[in-house]
Amino acid sequence: MWIGENILRFRDHYLPKEYWKYISIHRSWAYGYELRCYVGEDHCIHYIEIPKNPDGSLRWDEAVYI
Repeated sequence: MWIGENILRFRDHYLPKEYWKYISIHRSWAYGYELRCYVGEDHCIHYIEIPKNPDGSLRWDEAVYI
């Protein structure tokens, strides 16, 4: 997970958000997030990284749409 954490740190701090779709690692249950994906109208796969509260509920207001 050390490599994945560094990739995500680089993505979050140095890479412009329009290029995040090219990073193939996403935050998921191992990071305390729920990951959802869907195929958009543009026929591309889109991802949503949603942070979880300790009780398991989702914090949609802090979700990251990729």
